[in-house]
Amino acid sequence: MAKILLGEEWFDELASTSLYESEFEALLFQESAHIFPEYFPVPFKTIVLSEEGDAKPDFALIHKDYRSW
Repeated sequence: MAKILLGEEWFDELASTSLYESEFEALLFQESAHIFPEYFPVPFKTIVLSEEGDAKPDFALIHKDYRSW
């Protein structure tokens, strides 16, 4: 499995089945300030319609200057 070095700490890749989706979603939301520092995470479980197909996101990212989402 792959590893990544961040600072002086190594992180191992997780199998996609190692976490429930709700656990992964909570972890991503919790760490969003580090992953997406320019954005606010907002719960957003509304069906979004598009030409490529409909989807139901877990959350949306809104730019801190409200320039985009």
